[in-house]
Amino acid sequence: MIDLLALSFDDGYLNHVKSAHLLSRLKVKGTFYIITHLKAWDKRPLLTTRPELITEIAELGHEIASHTCTHKDLRKLQLNDLIFELKASKAFLEDVTGKEVLGLAYPYGFYNSRVLNAVHRYYDYCRTTEFNLDCVMLMNSPPRSRYEIGAIPGLAIKGGFQKMLINAMKVKHRHIVLYTHVFQPVKLVTLVNMMKSLNVSFVTVSKLFHHLVKEYELK
Repeated sequence: MIDLLALSFDDGYLNHVKSAHLLSRLKVKGTFYIITHLKAWDKRPLLTTRPELITEIAELGHEIASHTCTHKDLRKLQLNDLIFELKASKAFLEDVTGKEVLGLAYPYGFYNSRVLNAVHRYYDYCRTTEFNLDCVMLMNSPPRSRYEIGAIPGLAIKGGFQKMLINAMKVKHRHIVLYTHVFQPVKLVTLVNMMKSLNVSFVTVSKLFHHLVKEYELK
């Protein structure tokens, strides 16, 4: 049965500040992976249009983490461009929040050995994604390394929310990460209340990462 669950929000859309405040009212801390050098993504405004809101989210106690500068497939970049995406996004977020940025979520969940060799210079952990809704196998498997922490779709996939909840009940692995891109308050409240009724504790991804390190001796 799940002990710890981390909720994460990708891209850093402007309305994620609403997610942050709702989570705060529910006494839950989330993790927000933010694109730092664009003003919009998927035709939707990003928090970078109002950096003070990034600070506001951090001050609510949520984790702020990187989703790179421009959301490119890191596998396809020249080394200098790869380093820029990793280093500059971290620097931007640390300058805005005044807090150390520990984690990164790979754009599209994509990475390779060259990316893995680079990320350890800047981040304590990295989060990837699993797009298959039938995620029981992933949810029952430990991560391969601190830079390959898997996450499953949490709230947004059409028709997938109920299946995700059913799958979560089958989990034998103690710690899981959910990710989403959109703010859906009813589903978010439903998920939090359901998991709390099962005595599941909500943590940021960085705090969950520290539990994973101890349990699996991640390198």
